[in-house]
Amino acid sequence: MIEKGILCILLIGFILTLSGATDPARRTLRVLVVVGGHDYNEKAFDEMLDGFPGIVWKLVKHPDSYAYFTSPLAGTYDVILQYDMNKAMPEQARKDSLSLLKKGKGLVVLHHSYCGNEDFPEYRKIIGGQYFHTEWTDEDGTVKPASFYQHDVRFRVTVEDPDHFITGGLSDFEIVDEIYGGGYVASDVHPLLATKAPTSNPLVGWTHQYKKSRVVTLLLGHDEQAWNNKTFRTLLQRSIYWAAGQDNR
Repeated sequence: MIEKGILCILLIGFILTLSGATDPARRTLRVLVVVGGHDYNEKAFDEMLDGFPGIVWKLVKHPDSYAYFTSPLAGTYDVILQYDMNKAMPEQARKDSLSLLKKGKGLVVLHHSYCGNEDFPEYRKIIGGQYFHTEWTDEDGTVKPASFYQHDVRFRVTVEDPDHFITGGLSDFEIVDEIYGGGYVASDVHPLLATKAPTSNPLVGWTHQYKKSRVVTLLLGHDEQAWNNKTFRTLLQRSIYWAAGQDNR
């Protein structure tokens, strides 16, 4: 009976270890998903997020999302996943979001969120880049034409840092997605993903530090053609873990 009892305890412990219940580095992460300003396939997007283990999420849409940038609601999630394309963020919401980032709230910027908040200069510093809907001036003073996009492009993505938590162990891959060209990417970002597609920005994924916050920007992810790509799903899931500081291998 004693041997059977010990065996039972060991078996339970093994099962808990597999499930991650005994691993504090893989605690359940609470993600605030911010949308608004751009249409998308809501059902397919939700199904993708539901497939990420160890992550629970709440979706909020502008302008209701701004309430979640303030206390005490700000403390109810670990990471902000932006999938919005905000044209004009209210002044108070700007202050509240900056306050969160100064305290270290993780941020993942997905696809068309790269194209938002053009009237908020600090935003490009936060995410390490910017899509411009009109003519813009680069850091060196060069005047450049508006950024552009192209739907349904099949292109190859190369892994720039095979040792990073987000991209570790992943091979170069092909994806069908919307691409952005002629945009700004800061020189101090940490490159993760690149492409030689002629009409795309050379970098399509990077990490960035803003104040105390870890920031990931992924230009991939327009629709279910990308969301159903296994490598893309891995990248997004790991980006959430990394932004939350849960990058213990």
